[in-house]
Amino acid sequence: MADIEWVWMKHPGGTEAAPFAPDAAEFWQARGWEITEKPAEPDPTAEPAPTTTITDTEPVAKTTTKTAGRQRRAGTEES
Repeated sequence: MADIEWVWMKHPGGTEAAPFAPDAAEFWQARGWEITEKPAEPDPTAEPAPTTTITDTEPVAKTTTKTAGRQRRAGTEES
């Protein structure tokens, strides 16, 4: 398989940059996509980014599911 020189494009709506075949670039530009630089490759030797934990939130209330209509009707039909 031949190596393709990809065209990297990004949509202004907030998508990540994505590779497109050069023949398709004009098609996607007509739909709002913009040509951009190829994103940098991640450094495999870099330390992972620290994760944050959210602790100042209010507790989430426990929810219950309602019984199905058949189950409620079954209880009323017996009486």
